[in-house]
Amino acid sequence: MIATNEEYEARIKAEKWFHAIDFGNGLKSSGRFAIDITPNWTLLGVLHLLEQMQIEGLRCLDIGAFDGLVSFILKSAGAKDVLATDIFDKKTLRLGRELLELDIDYLPNQALETLPQALPDQKFDLIVMAGVLYHLYSPLDGLANCRRLISNGGMLIIETEVVSGDEPHLFLNSSSDEYPEAFTYWRPTVSGLKDMLKFCCFNVIAEVKTDHRYTVLAQAVRPSDVKEKTRSLEAIHSQVRPVVPSYLDFKAIEQETLLAPVKVKAEIPIYTEIDPKDFSCSFSLQPESNV
Repeated sequence: MIATNEEYEARIKAEKWFHAIDFGNGLKSSGRFAIDITPNWTLLGVLHLLEQMQIEGLRCLDIGAFDGLVSFILKSAGAKDVLATDIFDKKTLRLGRELLELDIDYLPNQALETLPQALPDQKFDLIVMAGVLYHLYSPLDGLANCRRLISNGGMLIIETEVVSGDEPHLFLNSSSDEYPEAFTYWRPTVSGLKDMLKFCCFNVIAEVKTDHRYTVLAQAVRPSDVKEKTRSLEAIHSQVRPVVPSYLDFKAIEQETLLAPVKVKAEIPIYTEIDPKDFSCSFSLQPESNV
């Protein structure tokens, strides 16, 4: 039996939503922000960068999918396959997938720390990881696991909290009362984030600043193609085998022949600042702002 619009509206209102989503036909989830704040404002950098990409035909992985907004957008934009993962099992994602009738795979109750083991021999063309890095005990390990799951030439969109500062630092959140959030452990500076991406064999393509949040589009490359390396990083990338088996195998990455068919618009700006009040995008699932 097909549910009516009224039945779906009741089911949507019965759930607590993290993402504001416009499902069409007058059906919307409220999201976590007040009505005088731009919906999903922490994801605006992700949405901006996705608009710069040709998503059709790609194999995509959404890490930390929560209610599924990014996964839904990827599939609606023509992605061949979309796998949504999260440490929680979100009834809201299942409801949104049903309502939108989208063929999206869902892997709940899955931590990033063991995701490569859960997906043996799988490689993706595009990975989106938004709002996850600062919740990890080890951000570098998290980025390394993303690199294990992406083909050379593939793209990673990483969105995170950042702290001010020019040095490549990671700030231990518990050492200050500036951001008293129970599940935030590390916050990088922008240069710290970009240097960790270099370490894991990514070249930064574009950067987006939205208030104190930062989003980076980075391309997975061979160690020999990482740009602007220090001699220390050159030495690390030249390792014949990992010192510890769980570390990245740079020799294997160098020898990998599979290339992801990812394309971005030639005119993509290297650096963009977004004012949430002025933001608009072409994705209909992102609700219009009332601000």
